This record gives sequence, structure tokens and C-alpha cells, in this order.
Amino acid sequence: MSAPPAPTALQAMSLMGRWALFAQRFGASCNCCSQSRELEQIEQRILRTLRLRHGASDLLAPLLAATEAADPFTPPDSLADLIRALALRRLAAGAEFDATSALLRDLDAAIALAERGAAQADGMAADGPNRGSPPR
Repeated sequence: MSAPPAPTALQAMSLMGRWALFAQRFGASCNCCSQSRELEQIEQRILRTLRLRHGASDLLAPLLAATEAADPFTPPDSLADLIRALALRRLAAGAEFDATSALLRDLDAAIALAERGAAQADGMAADGPNRGSPPR
């Protein structure tokens, strides 16, 4: 018999911690502005994917629409803002709980993918450009 799923608020706060740690580690690896820009692109890609997958849901559309920029000159809301909003939602069992749980699962998968990509990039950088070359 499996344990019941963790409440969505706890899932969301766990994801908030993972995202914050990822952003901190990602930003700490370099102190040039291109690293910050790349992190922003990862964040926007995750938000865009979540909007595409869950934005049609009547229950989640208003929440996901709030993460879109009003115009190109307004900075978009962050992934942290979305996670915080998910953590603060009061959900009863039913369709809204199921939809939010699905969104959190996809967010978990997206953060895991970003973490794996960063780990692979760190490994390649540590090995240097001649990775796999015989020593001279």
C-alpha cells in the first residue's frame, strides 16, 4: 500500500527550495552577466512549457496567465512567484487538487531536467576542451 501524496503546499515549498538552490548554484558558477541571462532563459522556458501544458485548464489558467508579461518592457513574473502562489492555494480534494498536483509534477520534472543539464555542463567544463583526448 503506497503512502498518500504530500499536500500540494509541501510539494510546492520543496520545489521552491530546489529551484532556489539550482539558481544559486547556477549563478555561482560564473560571475558574468551571460550566466544570469541563461538562467532567465531556463526559467522562461519552464514557465512557457507549463503554460502550454496546463494553461487550458479552467482551474489553472488564471494562475498561469499571471506569470505572463503584460508587455515586452515589463519583466515577467518569476518561477518563484508561481511556486509561491501554488503553495498558498487552499485546495480540497477534487479537480482543482488533481490539476495542481499535475502542474507540480511537471514542474518537478522541469527542475530535474535543468539540474541534470547543469550537472552535465559542469562535468564538461571540468574535463576541459580536450576531454577524451590522449595526454601528450
